Amino acid sequence: CSDNANHQELAPYGFEKEYLETPDDMGLDMYDHAKAAGAYIHSDSWGGSTPAYDVQVNQVDTYAWNNLNFLPMFAAGNAGEDAEADSPMDANGTQHTYTDGRGTLGNPTNAKNCISVGAAL
Repeated sequence: CSDNANHQELAPYGFEKEYLETPDDMGLDMYDHAKAAGAYIHSDSWGGSTPAYDVQVNQVDTYAWNNLNFLPMFAAGNAGEDAEADSPMDANGTQHTYTDGRGTLGNPTNAKNCISVGAAL
């Protein structure tokens, strides 16, 4: 069952699965609240699947750089070997899709000023 109005659906074992959206400004809308509550480390177990340096990645880097006593941490991804990543197009317009797991390190876990945590078997 799904209820699009509440952005919730029934998950296995009777738990409700909630859909959350990332804030427009991760620093102001997320990290400042944690810091005001006394947190110095922020653990995030979510992320995208694109390795691009996008707006969210820039927000993580900028906030961490401007708040040197605050450490954002991210899960490296949950897709493992099933994660795909596309290379940038080369001069001939060729783009390659890699299926060797390198796509598991997506945004914003690919920020320069955070710690990304992952494991491999």
